[in-house]
Amino acid sequence: MGDEFREKNLKEWEELLNTIFNGLIPESRYWTEKKDIIKTLYFLGRNPDVNQTYLPDGGCLNLKRGEDSSEADCLDLHFVDNPVCILKPRVLIFQSFNKAYEWAYFRLETEALEPSGWYENLTGIKEELTEISPGDYADRKYWDLGSYEYDETGREIPLSSKARIIIRYFSGSWVIFAKGSPYHEMSVIDDGSYSKMTNEGFKEYIGGKVRKPRKAENI
Repeated sequence: MGDEFREKNLKEWEELLNTIFNGLIPESRYWTEKKDIIKTLYFLGRNPDVNQTYLPDGGCLNLKRGEDSSEADCLDLHFVDNPVCILKPRVLIFQSFNKAYEWAYFRLETEALEPSGWYENLTGIKEELTEISPGDYADRKYWDLGSYEYDETGREIPLSSKARIIIRYFSGSWVIFAKGSPYHEMSVIDDGSYSKMTNEGFKEYIGGKVRKPRKAENI
């Protein structure tokens, strides 16, 4: 990631924060109502190239938006070139550190979500499914097969244009930084281990990075 891109990206990130907070960027802010969480995620995803969203099981994606889900109390996270992720939000937290906005982040914590029941002996914190119609799930294999049901003659009925792959997360936290944030250079992002930290623990962890001079930091 070049210096020119990083400088441009961090400027866009600060402008985005000013838009969300009407020019008064706070030290922290909490949203617990789903509609408010969705509204904030909408602004964060208006330009997906600005954000980098880190998944609780490792890796990162560019958030496009959050929207209400067909599942009760859940929301859908839409990303660039990736299936929709469904989760049950508990709270969205914003945290900044004075004016070091390159370290400012959003943390989305979730409630427990029960597995769909399509798979036995699930391991991990997610399952990948075919959504036949809103809220109606089936095994992921039906997406590959291109059909799920048969007509009265025994012929396969193709999946409708509304069918899609979805990923349901049972637990975990997500964090959103600027793409140009120094957080992206840290190896901890690769395995989602930050998700095992409490909110306060993660805040202290990042705060320690802010206080530590970059040239002396070994990340």
